[in-house]
Amino acid sequence: MMSRSVLLAAASVTVGLSATAIAAPNTAGDDPSFTDTGLTSVPAVAGRGYQLEASVRTLYDSNILRTGDEVLQRPDSSKSDFRISPSVTASVGVPVGRQQIYLGGIIGRDFYLRNTRLNRNRYNIGGGVNLVAGNRCTGGVGIDFNSRQSLFSEEAEVVPNVQERLALGASVTCQGPIGIGFGGSVRRFQTRNKSAERNQFDVDSLAVSPQISYGLGNIGRFSLSGTWNQVSYPNRNVFLPGGGVTNDGAEIMNGRFGFQRELGSRFSISLGLSYLESMPDPSTIVQIFPAPPPQVGFVGTEVVREKFSGLGYDANITYQPSPRITSSLFAGRNSTASANVGAQFQVQSNFGVDVDYRLGSSMTVGAGATHNRRQYYNSFINVGDEGRRRIEDKINRVYASIGYAPVKLYSVNLLLAYQDRQSNPEDLSFNSFSALLSLRLNFGRQS
Repeated sequence: MMSRSVLLAAASVTVGLSATAIAAPNTAGDDPSFTDTGLTSVPAVAGRGYQLEASVRTLYDSNILRTGDEVLQRPDSSKSDFRISPSVTASVGVPVGRQQIYLGGIIGRDFYLRNTRLNRNRYNIGGGVNLVAGNRCTGGVGIDFNSRQSLFSEEAEVVPNVQERLALGASVTCQGPIGIGFGGSVRRFQTRNKSAERNQFDVDSLAVSPQISYGLGNIGRFSLSGTWNQVSYPNRNVFLPGGGVTNDGAEIMNGRFGFQRELGSRFSISLGLSYLESMPDPSTIVQIFPAPPPQVGFVGTEVVREKFSGLGYDANITYQPSPRITSSLFAGRNSTASANVGAQFQVQSNFGVDVDYRLGSSMTVGAGATHNRRQYYNSFINVGDEGRRRIEDKINRVYASIGYAPVKLYSVNLLLAYQDRQSNPEDLSFNSFSALLSLRLNFGRQS
């Protein structure tokens, strides 16, 4: 029989490779960014079985286009709108010896009642294998393709644009005999935008992440980890000082020291301190400027682009004073590729609080608030979309929710949210109120 530590490691691999892409409450109805989700978007079925889900998500948003009051509206657009998103999710799991194969997919469509030009299909297919080697090591490989109309809080304006992501990767985790664990992962992402206005936001990313950890009994678990991420923007060309043209890109690295501990069944804590370094690639380019008078035409000037280095952090504290109440505090600072804003990379700082209260066995209410600050480095003017350089966004959200799930067969959830984006330039600022009603039917069988 496998030890408890190996079973926990196997569970972590499954979660890391197949996290379900469902918008968290603090997204205020927006889709989660592809860079913020797990490798695969379909649920992994354990053992031999299947899972089938039918859902309808109805979103009302007072500013679904994410535009400021000073921005001129297109003649065929409306700020406030309803988006109705029916979908079907199916997944299957098949054990082969000690290994587990899973495959699944989602198919649906987004219907906008007023901005009908945004109507698009929504689908994805993915799968993978969760592996067990001996009594101490687990691993996994996975692949996923996802396609949807983009709706993100950082967009300058929501336009007809199908965003597609292809992701594949592998990970391994091993547990030593004296509390030492080690492992790593390799992930490859490719994101493409079908709209000519947003194809400069296409991203290719290759990330390598090793890790080592050590558990000290009741004290907790310590870990050392790092990530090297090579980012390329295939539709952003830059001129080189020595002549020639190449794709723009960035090299994003971090090293992290982490600590985890559970204090009984009511309190858990996860803390991390990181060193972040993000560098433009290439670091020096030739930018074209209008020639100064009395000259005419254009001149090229060598420009050394800004890099970032500094401390990052992450914290997640969960407290459950009773079986009915769960509260969470979370905060973080990291550096990521810029997939939806015209910049090389962005440094994000965020914090928030979330409280859930269970009313009986079938109903839960919750509330929370989040703050997210995004600083954009080496931003550029994307004429087709933003029209000017984006320097910074500060996004604040407050939300309240109620969920009803009397049986496993179905559930109903209502989310009310208000979000406010303060941007630099100021005319990109906006605020909106949203209400999201989700209805789900679940079927399945496992053995």
